[in-house]
Amino acid sequence: MLSGQVDGLIGFAHDQGPNIANKSGREMRYLRYSDEGLNFFSNGLIANTSTIERSPELARAMVDAAAESFEAAIANPEEAVKAMVGKDPQTPPESVLLQQWQETIPLLTTANTEGQAPGVNAEEDWTNTIYILGDAGLTEVGAEPSKYWDSSFTSSKE
Repeated sequence: MLSGQVDGLIGFAHDQGPNIANKSGREMRYLRYSDEGLNFFSNGLIANTSTIERSPELARAMVDAAAESFEAAIANPEEAVKAMVGKDPQTPPESVLLQQWQETIPLLTTANTEGQAPGVNAEEDWTNTIYILGDAGLTEVGAEPSKYWDSSFTSSKE
């Protein structure tokens, strides 16, 4: 994309799109899976089962800290972005970080979790994700959401 050798790529539109546009000076357009009704989870907090069993309070604290940090960043995007500037030599310019964050915010909830703390999951969304990934041969078809998601760690910040 940067060198003009290809017309498109698969990636996170909210991250790579603004970054590539900044580096190339070209306008980016997006073909989002969600625009075609294909909605599924792709990122999240992951913990080893033994860690959760040994230290459930640690898992709870991590979920709460993540929700709290997302809420603070949503409430004040400019300050959140300023906190990132200079932390990594590969970090894009502040204006790109702000655009990336603004495009990320709508992805923190679904129709089933609207109005709840960022990162809160709904069983319906997990069922849909498992169906999509199972249909693609990436997970067990028809698996219960509890195989992948522990609902007991929903943020207490909701």
